[in-house]
Amino acid sequence: MDWHLPDRPQFSWRDGEAWERGGLYKSSIVEQDGVFYMFYNAKDQAEDWTEQIGVACSRDLIHWVRGADNPVLKVTPGRGIPHHLRGGQQAGVGLHGSGG
Repeated sequence: MDWHLPDRPQFSWRDGEAWERGGLYKSSIVEQDGVFYMFYNAKDQAEDWTEQIGVACSRDLIHWVRGADNPVLKVTPGRGIPHHLRGGQQAGVGLHGSGG
């Protein structure tokens, strides 16, 4: 096996929309019928940033297409930070914390 780093990241906040330009993190990838779905947390660049969840799809784990309806889980102010989890064959999305 020949491992090497690509010249640039395969998926970057630099290529994203304003809601994800503060950084991408906490990604999870699931595969179904030959399509990989990556759910990821992203935040905007505001000092009091908002974190939301987006999705991107790929057939080869190299070329990714962001979801047209991103963010797929939008944050309502005061409702907490979104997170996602996977258990067995089921994937779910929920909220972490509660912002009073």
